[in-house]
Amino acid sequence: MPEVQPLRPVDPSRVGPYGLTGRLGVAGQEVVYLGAAADGTPGWLS
Repeated sequence: MPEVQPLRPVDPSRVGPYGLTGRLGVAGQEVVYLGAAADGTPGWLS
C-alpha cells in the first residue's frame, strides 16, 4: 500500500458515509483517499 499522506485543508473530511483519514495519491485527474465506513471497514475512494 502507498504511504498515506495527511488530508490537506481543501480536502473533504467525508465522502458519503465514509470518513476520510488520508490521501493515497493522485490517479489521472482524481485524488485517491483512504477512508473508513461507520463500522470501521477501510476502503479507498476517488
